[in-house]
Amino acid sequence: MLRSNPQLLREYKECLQDYLGCGCVEEMPKDEVGLLTYYLPHHAIIEESSTTTKVRVFSNASAKTASGKSLNDLLMIGTTIEDSIITLLSQWCIYPVVLTADVAKMYRQIRVRSKDADLQGIVCRPSEADVFRHYRLKTFTFGTASALF
Repeated sequence: MLRSNPQLLREYKECLQDYLGCGCVEEMPKDEVGLLTYYLPHHAIIEESSTTTKVRVFSNASAKTASGKSLNDLLMIGTTIEDSIITLLSQWCIYPVVLTADVAKMYRQIRVRSKDADLQGIVCRPSEADVFRHYRLKTFTFGTASALF
């Protein structure tokens, strides 16, 4: 899909470069590659209606491994911590001032423990001529079962 669409390929690579630039991803040292690492398949998500980011990286934590289990199968999920929309709207009627916020790149703001980052490995290469490089995601990953909690 990416090879047949150079524009999408360029935008996807920009997303990956943005991950590297913000410190959300680190390259694994060669002696750590593959040791107790779970590699997440990743692909582009295209949102034509988005006014900011039309292409973003999606990590598929539901992909099954040779064991028949996925990362999502093994992650612990919690209870929902936010109020229901009805409760939130009701509270807006009580208070004279309401504050809202749009957290930019929300999942990138939450760091995972360094020992858990190896469960979020990805493999990619900057260009067709380059060798594959192994990375670990150091921040919370959208697409994991625990992301909602």
